[in-house]
Amino acid sequence: MLKSKNITADLTLIQTKRLSTEETTQLKQQYGLTQEVINYVIDRDEVPNYVYDEDSNDELFIVQIPHVLHKGQLRYITQPVGFLLHDSLIFTFNPSGEENFEKIIHKHSEKAYQTRNEFIFAALFELMDSFMPIMHNLTKERNRLDKVLNKEIKNKELIKFSHLQQTLSYFSSASALNLTMFHKLPHTHFFTPSYTGEQSAKKDMLEDVVIESEQVSRMIETELAVVGRIGDTFNTIANNNLNYTMKVLTVWSLALTIPTILTGFYGMNVGLPGAHTSYAWIMVLIFSVIIALLLLFILRIGHKL
Repeated sequence: MLKSKNITADLTLIQTKRLSTEETTQLKQQYGLTQEVINYVIDRDEVPNYVYDEDSNDELFIVQIPHVLHKGQLRYITQPVGFLLHDSLIFTFNPSGEENFEKIIHKHSEKAYQTRNEFIFAALFELMDSFMPIMHNLTKERNRLDKVLNKEIKNKELIKFSHLQQTLSYFSSASALNLTMFHKLPHTHFFTPSYTGEQSAKKDMLEDVVIESEQVSRMIETELAVVGRIGDTFNTIANNNLNYTMKVLTVWSLALTIPTILTGFYGMNVGLPGAHTSYAWIMVLIFSVIIALLLLFILRIGHKL
């Protein structure tokens, strides 16, 4: 269902969420949007970008924001959301149905903005800021996992740590792409020279968004680097533990091969020294133990055990 709200007397907000076929038809018939534009804004693989259509004079902003997969496990990816400026209308597109995006747009639709630029930049600023509380939670989870893994390395905790790295990798890519789009924006049609006051206001609002985006990007990159170093350390420890276990098993398998060889000889139907005496089994056992201990001693001397 399309939600419509008047922000000012001359500006209307149209909110979309997981467009249905009927809503797509309504956008084309009632508001004059083309199928090409609609396909572009609902593409979940779209990267942050600004697009200007000379024919329709439409302007489209796409940014990537956090999208929760499992909040309890702090598992996130990023998904694109869009703003389309079409005549006196602002369309918002939320193809993944991210609830936080809907809350932010609803919050700003209740405020008294004078221009559509104020609304767009205020919403973009808060969307960039939405990374912050998640990053604080990820930092807390990283500290918790670090303490747990320092006591004992468990597969369950290592898997959680890998999920942490995956989330940060998604965030790192999204923040870098968002920031690139903001840096390119002053050189696009959106900043086409108009009267001085409007240009100055745009630059000031964009600067606020860029500063916030840069802060988010630095925080993500720092956390990603820390998590990467800790992960490498624990992986090295886990590999060393595995190597030690395999070494011990290999040595003992060699030692236990000696009794197998000796008993194999005495199991053959041929005449062997002491084979017909009552204490033959004791002799075989003693020889096996002596040879096994000698093998272990040699390996010990050679630092293999």
